Amino acid sequence: MGAIDDGMGKTEASHLFKISRNTIDLWLKKRK
Repeated sequence: MGAIDDGMGKTEASHLFKISRNTIDLWLKKRK
């Protein structure tokens, strides 16, 4: 999640780390 915190877009991060956008959204919700 550090990449997103540093300004990377969710879509770009999902491709880079080979995970779905939905997974990123779930992680961000859990982290709050």
